[in-house]
Amino acid sequence: MKKIVWLVIAAMIIMFLAGCGKDQDSADNGGNTGKVTQHDDNKQKDADNNKKNETTPEPTQKPTDAPVSDPVDDPVDPADDEFYSAGHTYDGVWMGTGCVLHIVPEGAADVITALFEYTDMETFGSWHEYWTNFSEDENAFICPEERFYYFNGDIVVDNIENENRFEIRGEKLYWVNEDMMFEKASDETDNFDPADYFFSGASDPGDTGNRLTDDDALMAVRNYCLLDNPTLQGYVDSGEYNIDWDIFTSEEDQIVVWFRSYTGAFKYFYIDPVSGDTYVTEFVSGIMTEEQMTDETLNAWDYLN
Repeated sequence: MKKIVWLVIAAMIIMFLAGCGKDQDSADNGGNTGKVTQHDDNKQKDADNNKKNETTPEPTQKPTDAPVSDPVDDPVDPADDEFYSAGHTYDGVWMGTGCVLHIVPEGAADVITALFEYTDMETFGSWHEYWTNFSEDENAFICPEERFYYFNGDIVVDNIENENRFEIRGEKLYWVNEDMMFEKASDETDNFDPADYFFSGASDPGDTGNRLTDDDALMAVRNYCLLDNPTLQGYVDSGEYNIDWDIFTSEEDQIVVWFRSYTGAFKYFYIDPVSGDTYVTEFVSGIMTEEQMTDETLNAWDYLN
């Protein structure tokens, strides 16, 4: 009996101890549901402070490069160009009384062509050519020699040792050797046609106050004769014939120019210096006793440079 009693007491003690063990586990594992302890609160605050103090990591993506402009070449000094010449500024067509100058670039040099008469530069007429370098110190084209081209069945060339100077004077060009002043008429260098300038009428610089001078009248008659008879230039260039033009009389209201042909006949051109209207007479020594009127008429302005 005593044995049984002791067994019951032992069982009760075991059950009691087991119950105490569960309560202890519940307390250790936060068994008080919904309640925040002081210890937990302190842990949360520490965690928040640590988060605030954390360093923001550097971005891992490589930043976009700033745009880079294309390189700009340094300004080029024109004088560094092997074909540079200050004379090229004056290339083009220049007109004076009784003469046309055509200046074109040739490398670092310039070529000046001077025309005193109308020519197609292929089948009739004559012209002068000057190869020159431009002197910036003297502001002039200086030419040590000239080439004279003329048509005598074929184009013939004579080289002449004769220095010529063409000086820049303001906006004009002065040919020292010929004592002639020129004004620029065009910048044309590639498609030069002498006819565009020899038959430009009253717009020519030689037209002073819309009145023909003696030189204008003489040049107009010479151009007319050469154009009217293209073979005439060959006779002139040969030097074998007595062919000439000159002023016969010059009055306020009339200029008379005479022309002696290779046949010995004379023609007289009676020119109105204002209108340019011209009539022509003819005289042949030994055949005629006086001048005779011809049916030729022209306007001298049409045959001026």
